[in-house]
Amino acid sequence: SIGHINSQLGHPAAARESYAKALDVLARAAGARYREPEYARQLARAHNNVGQLLVDGGALAEAHRHLDEAVALQRGLVERFPDVPTYRGELGDTLGNLGLALLAEGRRDNAGAALAESRDVYEQLLALDPQNEVYLKGSAAAYNNLSGLGDGEALNHRLAARDRQQQLAARHPDNLALASDLAVTLNNIAVLYRRRGDLERAETNCREAIARGEALIAEAPDVPQYRRDLAISHNTLGMVRRDQALLEPAIESFQTSAELLLDLEAAQGDANTLSRLGGVYNNLGMVYMDRQEWDKARGMFAEAAQRQRAALESAPQMTFYRESLSKHYFNLASCLRRLGLPAAALDVSRQRRQLWPESPERLLSVAEEMAATVAIVDDETNAASDRLRELRQTCIAEATQSLREAVAAGLRELPSPSTAPWSLLVPPGESAEWLAEIRSAATIVPMTTGASRNKSVAGELVSGDILSGDVAGEGERR
Repeated sequence: SIGHINSQLGHPAAARESYAKALDVLARAAGARYREPEYARQLARAHNNVGQLLVDGGALAEAHRHLDEAVALQRGLVERFPDVPTYRGELGDTLGNLGLALLAEGRRDNAGAALAESRDVYEQLLALDPQNEVYLKGSAAAYNNLSGLGDGEALNHRLAARDRQQQLAARHPDNLALASDLAVTLNNIAVLYRRRGDLERAETNCREAIARGEALIAEAPDVPQYRRDLAISHNTLGMVRRDQALLEPAIESFQTSAELLLDLEAAQGDANTLSRLGGVYNNLGMVYMDRQEWDKARGMFAEAAQRQRAALESAPQMTFYRESLSKHYFNLASCLRRLGLPAAALDVSRQRRQLWPESPERLLSVAEEMAATVAIVDDETNAASDRLRELRQTCIAEATQSLREAVAAGLRELPSPSTAPWSLLVPPGESAEWLAEIRSAATIVPMTTGASRNKSVAGELVSGDILSGDVAGEGERR
């Protein structure tokens, strides 16, 4: 269809317009001939396609409406015609897309149920016809998507997807879509091997993904997804090289990834590309910190935050963008403290606090950052100056306010005022009074900006794995 072509060429607005017209025509036709299954089938497919585009654009609530409508239509077809495998397969596809949308929103339990049902649908179809290529492709996508949950079975799921895709690619060596699916899966397998510390297998899979990605671009240079996936594979290789303490090669890999994504940013500027580019800049900053090149690291973290902030502003429902921006702010503030720039570090920590008005653990982490900034002020050679005394008091006030907001958001266990860096916030001999004042914030309802609660602690400096596929990180849409 015209909508599908526009989507493949990276023109989401034109694709949505085409699908909207198709939906209008099909809805009227299906309403008039509701007993004829082909109309319901085509209407469900159009809802599925629109849902995918909306997920890419970050409009998750609207995407769910279309995907839910598609699932309802397809369940109806399966119930009426249980012996028609095509209807079951298309239901499996849409369930997979719905699962990815839920995963993008951070609703893991709901996502897991949809993704598991998608896999089960295709496993049942494969049991009836083990060599059926449509079922093999659908099963591979279902396993790849299920691995996005990140549980203990993730590697097994990706290996199962790879085995099916290798069969298909061997049968059809000139099919670019099948080659692309396999390249994505190989990259995602590399990511998991790296997380397990198996750097040799990680590098092997990553290099194969890159080789396949380069071949795809040579064959079809105008397909944006192939360039995006190749950029992601170069990013993965950069992560592996960093773990191998090969810092210069790591920088080269990250720079190659960034160059590919910059081309896409100039051509499209969509939230997905912006977010991924932010992740690559973050990883470059991590390598420069390894090399103690603090100014370069600061520049990379600032670039990362700029791209990720733009992505979040265009798609505020995307939990992944919010979490990634929080990481970039955390790393940037840490770098600024290393450079002895406490005022700039405090400002970045304030911006991070705004992301998590309802998350006690995140607010506690921000408070700790701000308390650590007090120590940077105290290290200044002219710390007794009026300007630095004022900055010190501002840092203490901001850290204390962040801690009070954490308590108001539900934090129950307060840090010990006798340990660093919290001791910097407490006047000598006033620990009990300080704790009582902080606890009094439990009766305060903090102002919110609509951010969702997220109980992951930012912790140490964070570098970001970026996985191929949809915005959730690891999906194959059908």
